Amino acid sequence: GDVDLDLSANANLISFYALPENEDYSVSSIFGSLGDNVELVINEGQVALNLGDTWVGSLDEVASDEGYWVVLNSAQSLEVQGLPTAPVAYGLHEGNNLISYGYSAGQAIGDGFPADAIASMSAVYGEGSMALVDGDGFAGSLSTLDAGSGYWVVANQAFTFEYNEP
Repeated sequence: GDVDLDLSANANLISFYALPENEDYSVSSIFGSLGDNVELVINEGQVALNLGDTWVGSLDEVASDEGYWVVLNSAQSLEVQGLPTAPVAYGLHEGNNLISYGYSAGQAIGDGFPADAIASMSAVYGEGSMALVDGDGFAGSLSTLDAGSGYWVVANQAFTFEYNEP
């Protein structure tokens, strides 16, 4: 798999649908090609700050089930080559969960989440868009789950799920 992400200046909400075959998921390995252009990488509860020649913070590695905020000084592309991560099992807790979308093909948000997962959610937020759970479906500006994007899922209770395959 080949993940090619066109990142803008400032904050980008991303995830990875492929990770290196050599299993080097370190922040310095994954984001090293961005050089000094990347300021920091944040996931749910952890951060990695780029000091030029070293990374500091509690975030050491990326994972297939997590979403990330990546902050850049200027627009740049990020490429990661590796093996596909899907299917990914997600264990969500009550409240806000920053998760990945593990497929290289996008799909409609209502098709991507299984019905039992939708019943345990109140909303899904993407970068600049959101969808409220409306009965057994969604309403709002977030209509698709896109490859390479991360999402905040607001859970009403703890639950586990896997996305439906596109």
